[in-house]
Amino acid sequence: MRWLRIAIGLTVSLLTLLCLLPATADSGSGWAVLLDDQANLQLSDIRSERYRNQFSPIELDQLDAAEPNQALWLHYQLPPQQPEQVLRLFAPDLSRLDLYVLDGGSLSLQTHHGRQDDSGALNLSTNDHLLAVPSSSHPKRRDLPAGL
Repeated sequence: MRWLRIAIGLTVSLLTLLCLLPATADSGSGWAVLLDDQANLQLSDIRSERYRNQFSPIELDQLDAAEPNQALWLHYQLPPQQPEQVLRLFAPDLSRLDLYVLDGGSLSLQTHHGRQDDSGALNLSTNDHLLAVPSSSHPKRRDLPAGL
């Protein structure tokens, strides 16, 4: 009889644990995306309340390239005071990559990747990119909006 109570208790405990695991799963990767239909938005536009509310959470494995003459804006918030990090981006379909790092509310880093062709547009020469994200000295969150 004692073994039966132990077996029932163990079974109930395992079933409870299995039911709780999905509830504690990570709700997302922290990345959000905004589609720029005409590829004409600037960082100041993206930082406005109008566009900030239009970002949708996304898992990076579900991210598809934008159509020609469109742009994707990706957003990620880093925890404060993390050491310098490297963001690796492999994207064979990119023609241009801009990275903006906002520390608090101020722009702390702005990089543009690509080379100019005959028309003056930037084109990327490689599919694999390593971008250094500097550490923050402020106890605020750092935003990483990237225009792709």
